[in-house]
Amino acid sequence: MPVEIVRRTHGARFRRPRHELAQPVPDGRRASTRAKIYATLQAAANRMRSGDVDFASIETRACRRWRAPVFRLDYFCVRQAADLGTPAPAARELVVLTAVRLGRARLIDNVQVSRS
Repeated sequence: MPVEIVRRTHGARFRRPRHELAQPVPDGRRASTRAKIYATLQAAANRMRSGDVDFASIETRACRRWRAPVFRLDYFCVRQAADLGTPAPAARELVVLTAVRLGRARLIDNVQVSRS
């Protein structure tokens, strides 16, 4: 069955080709990927809460968890929460960001970290 998406913008009509439409991901695989994303984010956040300021090492270790043929890691990074800039070791409010591709689906997530 052909699918056509039509969207009007300022009076113009656009059609999106079928190959650009989002494709479904099996729920089991998506759920296990979400669990892995959450676990990876929490592991990074826990390291930072315990005083680890080697953000490059935290990022590298997290990226190693995504070496599998079914996943493609777009990014995993630690940033300052206020402006998403590169964090200084003394930064207190941080955010860990990630995006992972599973087939044609892109799963994104983040976790905020407050350090005392």
